[in-house]
Amino acid sequence: MGKRMNGSMKGPAIGAGFLGIGFIILYSHLLIEEISYLYVTYTFAFFFILGGLTVFVRLTALTYRVAESRGGFRTLNEEVHFYALEFTKVTAVTFFAFYYPWEAFLMWVILDCMDGFTLSYGKRSLPLRHKIDKFTDFLCQIPLFIVALQLWADLPVLSIFFTAFFILLAIKTALFVITGNRDALLYLPGAFAILYLVVTTLYTFFPSQFSVIFGNVHNTIACIAVVLVICTAYEVIYNGVLIRLRYRVQKGGRE
Repeated sequence: MGKRMNGSMKGPAIGAGFLGIGFIILYSHLLIEEISYLYVTYTFAFFFILGGLTVFVRLTALTYRVAESRGGFRTLNEEVHFYALEFTKVTAVTFFAFYYPWEAFLMWVILDCMDGFTLSYGKRSLPLRHKIDKFTDFLCQIPLFIVALQLWADLPVLSIFFTAFFILLAIKTALFVITGNRDALLYLPGAFAILYLVVTTLYTFFPSQFSVIFGNVHNTIACIAVVLVICTAYEVIYNGVLIRLRYRVQKGGRE
């Protein structure tokens, strides 16, 4: 009886421990004002909190049975790590974007790459997974869009392009989530993310070059043209040429 109780308490204790450490780190700047690189501190805190939440979610998920899908693959219902990463991706970007625009984008990219690795091949190739992923990606880019309008409100041409590309992103996401047709990803390239990366990188690390490019309308238009070429090439290669290699079923060489 005692051993069973100790075993049942081990998981919640670990989860509570992670949560406790995470919140201690999160609010450590209130006790130690000299802490530098605050965003790094927040990152560590957030991942400890995520670890604690994942433990509790996993313990809850283990109490439910998981059904097999028609294709022989399990559904995503029990993949708590995938959902935890999707939750982290949205909340982390929302939290960091208004303080560290460039770092928030980097965190989004890292977490977006990680979420697929939490799934087995069969679940990784499910259309449901892609719809969830694209929808959460869109949610992540909402705070980035707000930040872009705030930071560069004095550059009307740049703000117009950010707005236009964000509207295009919203249409693209809606079409893919509703229809599941990946052609929407090809015909409507995600220029917003590429433009945001280019602008924030120049703004953060190369302020003089930022002023030269975006302080002039003609240079801004030329930069936008380059961004469109880059994002189109990315979509064609990643969602077009490599799609069969990324989601090829290994058994019998069939797709």
